[in-house]
Amino acid sequence: MDHRELDDLWDAPLASELEPRYKKAGKGRQPQERFRIREEKQRSLRNGSAVFYAGKLETEPRRERIIKRPLPKAPFRVLDAPSVMNDYYLNVLDWSAEEIVALGLCDHLYAWNARTKSVSHVSTAAENNYVSGVSFSSTGLLAVGMSDGNIEIFDLDKQKSTKLPQRSCRVSSLAWGDGILSAGGKDGAIFNYDTRCGEHVSSFLEHTQEICGLKWDEDRMYLASGANDNCVNVWRNGSSRPRVKLEGHSSAVRAVAWCPWKKGVLATGGGVTDRTIRAWDTERGVCVSSTETEAQVCGILFSERHKELISTHGYSDNNICVWKFCTMRKIGEMSGHADRVLYSAMSPDGNTLATCAADENLNFWKIFEHPKEKDAEESFLIR
Repeated sequence: MDHRELDDLWDAPLASELEPRYKKAGKGRQPQERFRIREEKQRSLRNGSAVFYAGKLETEPRRERIIKRPLPKAPFRVLDAPSVMNDYYLNVLDWSAEEIVALGLCDHLYAWNARTKSVSHVSTAAENNYVSGVSFSSTGLLAVGMSDGNIEIFDLDKQKSTKLPQRSCRVSSLAWGDGILSAGGKDGAIFNYDTRCGEHVSSFLEHTQEICGLKWDEDRMYLASGANDNCVNVWRNGSSRPRVKLEGHSSAVRAVAWCPWKKGVLATGGGVTDRTIRAWDTERGVCVSSTETEAQVCGILFSERHKELISTHGYSDNNICVWKFCTMRKIGEMSGHADRVLYSAMSPDGNTLATCAADENLNFWKIFEHPKEKDAEESFLIR
């Protein structure tokens, strides 16, 4: 028996006859060869008939697939929100980890259960006052600020509440830290309350006008504050002076959000005369990108799973935009409100966006995960 039948290496040409590697690389391979797709005859497993593959392999860059990703054309659920305040400086919408949506409607505070679709009345402001700020903690506690300076923490499960020391101005921004509730007021001061004892323990005094955006980072080490003085300050927990002052916006900064996958990166959005979304490296105190949106920026939210940014807008577009954050390339827009989209919140699973506008509608959008069957649009009345 010939030894070449046992080892096909003997059939290889001599080294002098081998084709240089760089020439092989230069030739390249067709997509069909790369993916091992050939136009060849195969046997069907069912009836034995001949099957031919003669289709063209279609390849599409990932960037193009992202741009073409469909966004909902309309909300899948609409709730009526009568008497919601048309005020750029308020923050009256939030969504808890327990699927509870809290919404302030003028002098009344309501809670809507996303699981049971039930509505409950939580609180009423004093006469001639209104709800100006709401915020859920990670454990489900609900902090509420009023226009008369009252601050109250509600335990919705136990139906109990705790009042904090009253301020002398309206409280429009609230943010939960590590055992701390930060409250931004119309006077530009941020008061920090120890939620265990309910006492005012420290203050951040740097802004000269009303605080309209407030957010602690994921580690609860740094607090970002935006205000009507066009400035953004970043505060370190336990310090009385800002760690860094970020200047560049030409209008009030209400939209403030920390990037959940890039430590120290902060996104901010400016008001009607600014209309930009800026990304900041807070470690160096520099702006790393600025994107013109052509509309008032009312809110910013992040999707960690998809590495995307969602912005809500007022004058003059009144829409919702989705961006790829790394490049700030716009993926698409959603229009469903007739007035500026002032308030927004994301569901705990990160798939559903809630938006409330001055048109007195609370809309729910399936942005990142579309249901198998289209849900019929539903209409409910909150109050």
